[in-house]
Amino acid sequence: MTNNIWTDETGAFELPVQYTVAIVAAAVAVALVSIAGYHLWQDMQTKHAVREVERIVDMATMMYATADVGTARTIRVDFPAGMKKAGFGSSDTRSANRYYVVMDWGENNTFYARNTNFSSKTVLHDGVDRVRLRLIDEGGKHVCVENA
Repeated sequence: MTNNIWTDETGAFELPVQYTVAIVAAAVAVALVSIAGYHLWQDMQTKHAVREVERIVDMATMMYATADVGTARTIRVDFPAGMKKAGFGSSDTRSANRYYVVMDWGENNTFYARNTNFSSKTVLHDGVDRVRLRLIDEGGKHVCVENA
């Protein structure tokens, strides 16, 4: 008996299985790249938000060190869309130098300014484009951060 390629069905089942394996492998690769891209976007949004808050803190530190009580400055900020809020100060006087950034996906970054005390707790939300800093006397110098 000779082998006839028209009647030989030994590989008929292998081809669909190979296609299925290739499609699943490609889907897994696309999913992994998509997840990595999303995490990269989140990281970039977080760094942008922290950078904008650091600009505010740097100006507050400069005011705290060199300005007189009553001095006020307004600066422009560009918070990213992924930022939920940024907070300065605390209701606890021991944490008056605390500031933080909260992102929409729940990531919370807390920092402490070295040479600056903020007045009562202030929260800035996404959409704020100008921030006013005032140097006030509350039993010592404090920087008040508020929406402009």
